[in-house]
Amino acid sequence: MTLLILAGLFFLTAVAYSAVGFGGGSTYNALLILSEMDYRLIPAIALSCNILVVGGGLYHYLRGGFLTINSLLPFIVLSVPMAWLGGRLPVSEQVFIGLLGFSLLVAGTQMLIKPQVTGMHKSLGKTGYWFTAV
Repeated sequence: MTLLILAGLFFLTAVAYSAVGFGGGSTYNALLILSEMDYRLIPAIALSCNILVVGGGLYHYLRGGFLTINSLLPFIVLSVPMAWLGGRLPVSEQVFIGLLGFSLLVAGTQMLIKPQVTGMHKSLGKTGYWFTAV
C-alpha cells in the first residue's frame, strides 16, 4: 500500500469517525497492519491520529457546552498513566497483532448483537464519572 493511498484512507477514517464523535484508532491500527508498517510504530501513529481527531471533537463539545472539564478530568487523569504503562509493555509482533485482531473482532461482534439503548441518558453525577473511568 503506497503512502498516498494510506494517507487518503487515514483522511477518510478521520472524517467518518469524527462525524459521529469517535477518533478512529482501531481503523488506523488495522490500516497500518495491512500496510505492513513496523508493528512497534503502530501504537504511536494510531494514538497520535486518534488524539488529533478526538481533540477537534472535544474542542467543539466543550465550546458548545455539552461537556465540562470536571466530567473529563477522571478520564484524563486515569487514562494518561495507563496508556503510558501499557505502552511500556514489551510484546512480540504476533501477540500484538493477535490481541488487536481479537479485540476488533469482539468489538465488532458486540456492535452487531448488543441492543441499542434509546431515550435519555441519566447523568452520572460527580462520583459516577470517577467510577466509570476506573
